[in-house]
Amino acid sequence: MKECTFVKIKRIFKNHILPYFGQMRIENIEIKHCQNAINLSAKSFKRFKMIMNYAGMIFDYAIRTGLIAMNPTKLVTRPKVKDEVEEKELNFYTKEELTLFFSYLEKEKEPKIYSLFRVLAFTGIRKVVNNLN
Repeated sequence: MKECTFVKIKRIFKNHILPYFGQMRIENIEIKHCQNAINLSAKSFKRFKMIMNYAGMIFDYAIRTGLIAMNPTKLVTRPKVKDEVEEKELNFYTKEELTLFFSYLEKEKEPKIYSLFRVLAFTGIRKVVNNLN
């Protein structure tokens, strides 16, 4: 593991996992605790799933060592984030958008470009979402 990856993971544990679970004994942590943790994380942290994945690794290790019988993070309901739903809806071109786009391409009189975009359109072209976060 690269040092920068180690530092990032250590920061996730320090700032997100240990503040919530650090004072609890692992055998006392229940699904409701994990659900509350992921709900809180989802409100304030964009990559909240990663937090629960790392916490889940600790529970998996505790299962392998015989401390607990099940991993409570596997049974939580992951909250839907509004941005995820909107991004999925906006990721496809509508029929009207494609028709308008092709009408502009026809005016350019470039058959190779027109053909390329026709192939892309019929094989699953997606909009590019500029997400620099």
